[in-house]
Amino acid sequence: ALHGLLNQLDQAASPLLSIIEAPHPVGDFLDALNASLDELGARQALQSDAAGQCVLTLLDELHCASRHSTVTLGWREFRDWLGRNLERANFHPPDSGSPVRLLTLEQSRLQRFAAVVLAGCSHDQLPGKPGAQTFFNQRVRSELGLPTWSQTLAERLHHFCRILLSADQVLLTHHREQDGERVAASPWLELLEVFYRNAFGKSLADTSLGTLLKHPQTRPATPDDRPLPAITTRPAPQTRPALVPTHWSASTHQRLIDCPYRFFAADTLRLKPPEEITEALSKADYGSLVHHIIQAFNSDVNGLPGPWQGTLDSTRRDAAQELLRHISLNVFTEAMTENFEARSWYKQWSAVLTKYLDWEIARRAAWPEREAEIKVEQMLSDTLCIGGRIDRLD
Repeated sequence: ALHGLLNQLDQAASPLLSIIEAPHPVGDFLDALNASLDELGARQALQSDAAGQCVLTLLDELHCASRHSTVTLGWREFRDWLGRNLERANFHPPDSGSPVRLLTLEQSRLQRFAAVVLAGCSHDQLPGKPGAQTFFNQRVRSELGLPTWSQTLAERLHHFCRILLSADQVLLTHHREQDGERVAASPWLELLEVFYRNAFGKSLADTSLGTLLKHPQTRPATPDDRPLPAITTRPAPQTRPALVPTHWSASTHQRLIDCPYRFFAADTLRLKPPEEITEALSKADYGSLVHHIIQAFNSDVNGLPGPWQGTLDSTRRDAAQELLRHISLNVFTEAMTENFEARSWYKQWSAVLTKYLDWEIARRAAWPEREAEIKVEQMLSDTLCIGGRIDRLD
């Protein structure tokens, strides 16, 4: 039975597996997705459900729209594009006559309620985070008249304040933990708590719900009278001393602090996966490239021009600038072959290169360089060494 299920899944995935390795038109991906849904029998299940019908309607609309475009996307780009369209769609279940309604903050405009429960008041939900913008940053969006994160933030705060005044009884909830990790509460909820404590000298926390949960009548009833399973203890993996890493980096130590089990799997069992190649060049990647350029300018780096020889002052500024530009072109050329966004970062670095060189000349007059790229290690015990790197010592 298991082999039959796996074979069915493999057969259902075959239309998508044949095209995910290379860019294709959006219509090809949608055709393959629909073929997989048909193979799994999921289309019939979706057609029998009101929400599923909305999903199928959206897929049909996207397929019709794809006929008017010749844009090709990679598999990951297609998934992001499809996910954004599904997130934008709203499903409105038929009115069952129930007095309870599930609404978003935006859908609650111009309404009054007998009571409101605002669930999920965590930092990730209220106010949330700005979405990743591939082409336009916030400044460009502002100049083009597109909505910016600051405007979205102000609108969400307006809706939050409005919903607090839309009912006489308002319950705000948030979960404290997820997957063993602490979840930060919404800063707006924390501000309300601080204000309430300062104004009235007591907490906003509602203890009545906890009291109700302790009442025997609130416990779920079941006809099953079998005894509950015995209480188990949390597993504690035993590590052989030979498997414990002897050299730790700062990231290794941070993994141990964040989650000992993650440290055990990644560093002790050596199961740490290779870093996933990101399609977007982040500010951290840009900083790494600039660091590599400055490192090659000050010290010998294999495969790059440099380092600068002799003193660095205003009389030799032009030669130093030429060497720095030569190193920068070599470093960013390799990055530009992997990511188109590296070209814009290269232009940004080229624009500030001369200012950095002026700063470096002025700094060296008072702070001559002593060493660069210094590897530092500290033996914490006979079997444990923690190490790091100092970029430069003046």
